[in-house]
Amino acid sequence: MIVAFADQAAPSLTNTATTDFTYLPLASKNLLNNVSEELADSITDDSEPYFAKIEEFLAKPQNEALRLSYQALANELKQKLIAEEATQLGFATALADIYDVVTTRHPDLSYNRRLVTVFLHYMYATCDIGRKR
Repeated sequence: MIVAFADQAAPSLTNTATTDFTYLPLASKNLLNNVSEELADSITDDSEPYFAKIEEFLAKPQNEALRLSYQALANELKQKLIAEEATQLGFATALADIYDVVTTRHPDLSYNRRLVTVFLHYMYATCDIGRKR
């Protein structure tokens, strides 16, 4: 039913950006999400060098379907993180759980698990996931 609705009645729902353009400095966002200094350093030192390439990749017109998939995934992860926060597991634990689920469900990513972490960090740093207020 949802697929039929998306295809027929609400194509604009699948074709619009879901990005909330409210950004915080990463240090402020880290405080809101109780991100440890170690995780914060990993995001900036290990993953941030890839962020421009990810943005460039998602911005290419030929990657529109992938960009929409990214936006849908980011929204889904945001909802999962909200649910995890209610269980008091903490953001870092919830992020690690998501990483485990993704790499377990998609063995084709086993050759490049590092990019799973990079994409999760990108989603966090660009405020697609994690608390902003």
